[in-house]
Amino acid sequence: MDTAESRTSRDERGGFERERHRVEPMLHRFLIPMVPHGARVLSIGCGMGSDVIALREAGVDAYGLDPSRLAFDVLPDGAEKFFRVGAIEDLPFGEEKFDFAYSLDVIEHVGCKDFGTIVTDETEATRIRFISSCLRLLAPGGELMLTTS
Repeated sequence: MDTAESRTSRDERGGFERERHRVEPMLHRFLIPMVPHGARVLSIGCGMGSDVIALREAGVDAYGLDPSRLAFDVLPDGAEKFFRVGAIEDLPFGEEKFDFAYSLDVIEHVGCKDFGTIVTDETEATRIRFISSCLRLLAPGGELMLTTS
């Protein structure tokens, strides 16, 4: 029986696979070579988490955070222990520290209306809090990489 729940799950699985197909080549060519050997890594704004799963499969101790898009039912069994749903400013990993953190194409949406690109009066202050929170979770000598389109 084709229910709304099964269609949603199929749609999320398809979205996860499309995202993984789009992201994985970039990870191997660009991101993984930047990650220090043995580093604990955090993807800030990981979306569906395909980057984190691919990094973990490549042997990286990777974790992911996203304010809303994680679809735990499409992740491999047990993967939920590597992810948190929430905003970086709320410290969802508590006092845990990371050696390398990255946020790919997220900063341009931080502080904007509905996570879009419409700037508000609060955008600058929100971005400062975002970056400060990212820096606060880095271990001594840790690195933060932000990209934007």
